[in-house]
Amino acid sequence: MKIEKEKLRFFLPSLILFVLAIFIFFFLLRPTNKRLAETKKIYLEKKAILSEMKGKISKYQELKREFALLKERADFYENYLPREEMLPSFFNKLTEIADKTGVKYSSLKPMEEKKTKEKEGASVLYEETEFELRLICGFHQLGYFLNELERMNRFVEVKTLRMNPGEDIFNENVRLLISLYLLKEPLL
Repeated sequence: MKIEKEKLRFFLPSLILFVLAIFIFFFLLRPTNKRLAETKKIYLEKKAILSEMKGKISKYQELKREFALLKERADFYENYLPREEMLPSFFNKLTEIADKTGVKYSSLKPMEEKKTKEKEGASVLYEETEFELRLICGFHQLGYFLNELERMNRFVEVKTLRMNPGEDIFNENVRLLISLYLLKEPLL
């Protein structure tokens, strides 16, 4: 019996430790591991959502920069392509340039028809309006006038330039065919 008591003394603590280990595993660690697994799953979902949002934010910032660039370009072209209702201010500026350069108008005549240049599949944003401008000026005054015309913040094209001797030896009769590009509708 003494041997059995010794075995029991050795075996009983081992059995208690084994039961305690099973108890700890089933009642403490297993629920904790289960909650940990659920937490990990939630964490991975949130991490995926976060990385998706970071991608969207960077794309948003990229689109915002691109939009700002496009708006800047649209503003530039709206400044350089006046609308038809802004034609009087263009002619006022043309008169100022003529006065500044010493050029005299003989006549200013719009051509009959507006031209719209179309490309296949592209929407047309502008139209071309031609004017015949007859001037009386010297050669250098004409150069100065054309230089000032070029510096205007408008898209203007001189299509034809013809010079004939005038009544005065210092002045020429000049015929200019000018194209002005007009914006059909606001860009933004």
